[in-house]
Amino acid sequence: MGSYSETQADLRNKSIYSLFLQSAFKCKLKRMPEKSILDFACTRADMKIVACFEMNCKKNLASAFNTYKISLDKWMFGLELSQRNNVPFLLAVEFSDY
Repeated sequence: MGSYSETQADLRNKSIYSLFLQSAFKCKLKRMPEKSILDFACTRADMKIVACFEMNCKKNLASAFNTYKISLDKWMFGLELSQRNNVPFLLAVEFSDY
């Protein structure tokens, strides 16, 4: 995982965005352990994991760049976890204008 560590503001933004996503996907996002490569596991009422989830809250406008970057380690880990557990790997990105 790189040397990036989340600030309190990052964690607060993810917490707020996760409330929106939980409502939209009708699920509960469970925070993964601090050293985990991915952010959340997505569960339903029976607590069964139905997806693995990476979330990013960007401070720039969605139109500022024509692409989005994610670390190869996160991408590969998400795909591997998805295949191993037969659940989707979801990436949610919130931009400052959405």
